This record gives sequence, C-alpha cells and structure tokens, in this order.
Amino acid sequence: MMKKTIIILALLLCTTLFLSGCFTTIPRPEQEGKMCADDICFVEAFFNCEKAFGETTQEGNQAYIQIQGKEGEKCIVYIEMLKAEGVPEFLKGLNAICKVTEADIPKITDQQIDQLDCTGPLYDALKAVKSTQ
Repeated sequence: MMKKTIIILALLLCTTLFLSGCFTTIPRPEQEGKMCADDICFVEAFFNCEKAFGETTQEGNQAYIQIQGKEGEKCIVYIEMLKAEGVPEFLKGLNAICKVTEADIPKITDQQIDQLDCTGPLYDALKAVKSTQ
C-alpha cells in the first residue's frame, strides 16, 4: 500500500513539473540515415553507431528512435515515447538524448538509468519514477 502511495505521489509530482514547463521537450532531430522497421535494424545500427531512425514497439510501448552517430566513443541516441502502456501515461510525448556505449547496455537492462549520460524530460521523469521505487 505504501509503495502504491509513493508511486501516485511521484506521478503527481512529475505531472505537475511537466505542466509547469519543467520538462520542456527536445525538438525532434531531422531524419537521417536508414529507416529501421524492426529491432534487428536498430541493434545493428546501434552497435555500428550508424545513422538510423524509425519506430519500435515493446510491450505495448511505442517509441521513435533515432541513432544520430558518434560523439567521441559514444553513440548519440534520441528517443521519444509515442505510446505508453504499462508505464506511466505521462511519459507519452516526452523525449531524451543519450550518449551511450556498449558498456552502458547492462545499465539500461538492470534499471540503472540514473547512471546513463542522458538529458531531456523523458530521462528526468524516468529518474523521478525510479527514485520512488
């Protein structure tokens, strides 16, 4: 019961911050590179850090992803939530830019997102939700 209350409070906080303009979205970059229609394409583009873009759906959540190329040793990835199911609905429309390496992948899968080099309202909201768990 306490966990549910904390999650509700976090959602209210994030919604308030979003409505007040604290979570200003990042303009979507111009589409460059190959268009990906499946996850295999995105994985290959990420590991080669080749420019690519497209939409992907995972567990009812739909996102626009754009791999923008390299900055030093890191791959620049833009992500925008288009549809949110199974995650807080207020994430819909939020976006982030992350600078990641192959070594960062376990941080994503182990829910250690607060350790990634990301900016943007989607990243801020995910960190806020994670801090209440």
